[in-house]
Amino acid sequence: MNKATNNHKTTDNDPFLKTSQQKSIEAEQGLIAACLINPRVIDEVVNIVKPDMFFSDNFSIIFNAIRMIHSNGLNLDLAILIDHLKKTGKLEPIGGGPFIASILTCDYISITNAVHYATIIRDHDMSRNLLEALSEGINRLYDGEHYRDVQSFVEQRILENHGMITNEPATMHDCLLDVLMQLDEDHPQQSLVPSGFDKLDEMIGCFRPGQLIIIAARPSMGKTAFATNIAQNVAKSDIPTLFVSLEMSRTEITQRMIASTCDMSLSEVMCPFTNQQKQKIAEAAQTIVNQKLFIHDNAENTVIDIMSATRLAMSKHDVKLLIIDYLGLITPENQKQTRYEQTTLISRRLKQMARMLKIPVIVLAQLNREPGQSKDNKPKIHHLRDSGAIEQDADVVLLLHRENYYDRDANPRHAEAIAAKVRNGKTGTTSLDWNCETTTFKECDEWEDWQPTTKQTTKPKRFSKDRFTDKDEVQGYSEWHP
Repeated sequence: MNKATNNHKTTDNDPFLKTSQQKSIEAEQGLIAACLINPRVIDEVVNIVKPDMFFSDNFSIIFNAIRMIHSNGLNLDLAILIDHLKKTGKLEPIGGGPFIASILTCDYISITNAVHYATIIRDHDMSRNLLEALSEGINRLYDGEHYRDVQSFVEQRILENHGMITNEPATMHDCLLDVLMQLDEDHPQQSLVPSGFDKLDEMIGCFRPGQLIIIAARPSMGKTAFATNIAQNVAKSDIPTLFVSLEMSRTEITQRMIASTCDMSLSEVMCPFTNQQKQKIAEAAQTIVNQKLFIHDNAENTVIDIMSATRLAMSKHDVKLLIIDYLGLITPENQKQTRYEQTTLISRRLKQMARMLKIPVIVLAQLNREPGQSKDNKPKIHHLRDSGAIEQDADVVLLLHRENYYDRDANPRHAEAIAAKVRNGKTGTTSLDWNCETTTFKECDEWEDWQPTTKQTTKPKRFSKDRFTDKDEVQGYSEWHP
């Protein structure tokens, strides 16, 4: 991000910006003086403020020199600072030794307020950056740029602004408090989110705030159905859930939920013929109508758009879980990048979003064709499509597998959820019962040997022009011409 001081001088007359008001020269001078008087405060402030956050170019140069001297293990004092600036050619441009000496003459400086000075400087810099982003957004709108592109630009700048904030390391007291609060049922905002599949939850430790969970499989393996089942299970536990569907409409998602609830086939829900079927659908609707499940089905969404929709849902409905279907349909920020670069950036943004919003984020993803080329057809974590960054960024990776997808003689109801990566749990496999009619997964015990009711033992007869004989000819037909 460009330094604010490069632009503020030309925008002070703008009534919208007024960046000249977003500064505190006194705080900047006070921080420099505090570092010179008591160098021990440097460690406390370097994680709060960076040199390019200063409004004054002179103080920015001096603070950068202080950081470099401190990082080299030297004991900072006025003479060492002046010598360093002289060697780097920065002393005379800022006013020489007299200017640096004048910094220590302020009457209001207090070394005990060094952290407070740093916080003031950082907050003013954040304000200037936000004002600049908003101003540029307004100019882009006046220039005719589409509002969605402008919104994505502004929100991306806000996200980058947030990423610049660095907090000091937490004490063990604070760390233990976080852990104990997660175990305390009186703090639901810190509680875990169960998937509703007990064996899976036991293995992965449920879904945790700030986690990025990837559910991946080949197309038509049941990713959306599995995610929908999780969404319904969570909503039944009275945990508000947001389902962002980039592939299906909210009507299609709701039809799947009805089919799962009333144990009817999806085709019957979509086109019921009997009054009994309609009655079952109505009863299912009464069951799910008050569930805290919210569906967002805008097909064109960047990560920033999804985060905005989630923030709104969190403020209105106290959403605690986000499900995105699916990663490959998220609109990339830069259309000129390669697909690998786009997916890498999207994966990183999703992880940042999970940590910023402090809720579990489940994202569906596709696997490449390699599982079907292996001996056992089992998916592996390296089969994730387009980018290895997904594997690195994810806290949990679940891979869905149905052998019947590759072998039609295999049990069509046998499915597996393979926990290929669990950052805070154990890997393993959970057996599932898959009902393709109702698009429902349920946990089950280990499957016994199964045989198909009819198994084809001979290959169908095929004919070629060279092998065709008179005895293969169908009798009773005369020669025909169009």
